[in-house]
Amino acid sequence: MITNSDLGPRALLVPLGTAGLLTATAGLHAVWAVSPWPFATRAEFAKTVVGVSEEQSPGPAPCLLVAGGLVVGAGAVLAGGGLLRIPVPERSVQVSLWALTGVLGLRGVAGLLISAADLGTAPWAYRRLDLTLYSPLCLLLAAGVARTVRRITR
Repeated sequence: MITNSDLGPRALLVPLGTAGLLTATAGLHAVWAVSPWPFATRAEFAKTVVGVSEEQSPGPAPCLLVAGGLVVGAGAVLAGGGLLRIPVPERSVQVSLWALTGVLGLRGVAGLLISAADLGTAPWAYRRLDLTLYSPLCLLLAAGVARTVRRITR
């Protein structure tokens, strides 16, 4: 496993930044399990953040599941970047990071295509944020995870 002594300070920026963004996103999903923050109502939250009606909005369990997955992903990024020691084989970390890269990349590309072409039924409030924030963030995170895993597969 790579250790942080194998890397210069600049090489640590990508895994640290990526893990930080994953953790912050996990925090938001955990908050959304119990609150519509930053919106006043669950209906406004569902329309703007999820692109569905309040009745179709996911409940607490899916929000917490996503939050947990993002925290695990952040840990894998830190492990892959040599910043965290975890008691699993290096190959497991690599596979986890490639899977996370794929999920985030697919979400980013699909979101851009669906929202830009107006292929779904999501309201404009959601599509606008999907085009300017949600999908680009997923692609940025996918690139950060991919860069981290590429470093350990060399």
